[in-house]
Amino acid sequence: MKRVLYLSLTALIAFLLIMLFIQNGETVEVKFLIWRFKSTLALFSIITFASGSLLTLTMTFPFWFQKHKEVKHIQNELNSVLMNSLSSSALTDNNDSTSEIS
Repeated sequence: MKRVLYLSLTALIAFLLIMLFIQNGETVEVKFLIWRFKSTLALFSIITFASGSLLTLTMTFPFWFQKHKEVKHIQNELNSVLMNSLSSSALTDNNDSTSEIS
């Protein structure tokens, strides 16, 4: 089901990009400091979108990495507590069964 959803989203995005290129084919010139670039409006739109996405990912990666480390640490603590409680309950069960035999 997820695969169908991803394929559908990919097809939709590809369709929207094709429509963007078809509808925004006029040539524009962008001047930035000493540089001049001439290309289609659609290409500049895609470059701007990709740059913004890359910048967003770059800025959120340290936050994501920190949260991932915290989750791993908490999972390790939880596993440790569970193992300790299981082993202590197993010891208690063994002591109860040996006292019943005596």
